[in-house]
Amino acid sequence: MYVSTGGFSKDAKYEAERSTIPVTLIDADELGILIVQYYDSFDSETRTLIPLVKIYWPA
Repeated sequence: MYVSTGGFSKDAKYEAERSTIPVTLIDADELGILIVQYYDSFDSETRTLIPLVKIYWPA
């Protein structure tokens, strides 16, 4: 797994796709989605490092 907040070049994506071992490229947008998705399962120390508050928005 490689995480980059600056995105990945076309060459990096190509190399990840053709790699013989599984490689996951995670950009800043996907990292944010994953943090929100799994935040409740983080340990308390990690939640202290990334303090988030749920906000409910009326539809």
